[in-house]
Amino acid sequence: MNPVRFYSHGKLMITGEYLALAGSLVLAIPLRFGQSLSVDARSSEKGLSITWVAMEQNREWFRDTFRGNEFVPENPSSPISQNLQRLLQEARAMNPAFPDPKGSYHVNTLADFPLEWGLGSSSTLISNLAWWADLDPFDLLFHTSSGSGYDIACARSDKPLLYRFNGKEHKPSVRTVDFDPPFLKNLWFVYTGRKQSSASSIMGIDPASFDAHTLERISELTMKMAREEDLQHFMRMMTAHETVISRAIDRLPLQAARFPDFQGAIKSLGAWGGDFCLAASELDENKVRTYFLQKGCPVVFPFFDMILNNPSANGNN
Repeated sequence: MNPVRFYSHGKLMITGEYLALAGSLVLAIPLRFGQSLSVDARSSEKGLSITWVAMEQNREWFRDTFRGNEFVPENPSSPISQNLQRLLQEARAMNPAFPDPKGSYHVNTLADFPLEWGLGSSSTLISNLAWWADLDPFDLLFHTSSGSGYDIACARSDKPLLYRFNGKEHKPSVRTVDFDPPFLKNLWFVYTGRKQSSASSIMGIDPASFDAHTLERISELTMKMAREEDLQHFMRMMTAHETVISRAIDRLPLQAARFPDFQGAIKSLGAWGGDFCLAASELDENKVRTYFLQKGCPVVFPFFDMILNNPSANGNN
């Protein structure tokens, strides 16, 4: 039997951040980066076994073998193995036919981006595993994670989307949007150099602590930013969004903390303090790159170089 292969897209959360779990509207974008999962299945008389090899840009970073109906790893002390065992056990609980108990499987995952970038290594894994196990990816996520699920929506989408988490007992609301403003050439994604764990970043954040006005304000800004066509207006909304979140979580906005002299607007994406941020400016690309390089941030992507289905093909160069 030929190996089967699944592929899921990475993600960036443009708006919403910590309020996503409280039901705020989120603008999120699937990326041209992502992760594949290939499965080579063979019959076996020795019982179920899954040899799992994880690759990061063609570099192996994890390997283990899981055996039996409980998917016992050969390296039980590994946190990665423990997490995979839990995911496999949950997938089996949700679909008892998964996988064939007489099967011998070789699974290979390949992330085509550095895992430290925080672009969705966990969400793409869950999405791909759900495909293999014939499960709803949101069900698998909500049974194994405390996340809102916007990243799962991005994993399966080929367009930007508006997302609303409706609680783990309900399906999320997902609607694709045409986010293709004329100022895309003025937007950049900048890696701040500080990897954030999505799971750990939301620990201690109580969604119930956010008041209705704050949720409504973020949802309103999300809708406006998704439709805005004027760069100056968009930058003001970026700053307004940062101000609302700053007050809600009692933390200093990223621009004030690290980039106060930037000529433009900077907005955190997802968990504050790490991963990528969004920068908007009328400066040319060389000046933007030079600025962030001097700040210790050499990884800078033009917006349309990072997102899936590059809108620059429509003339935004």
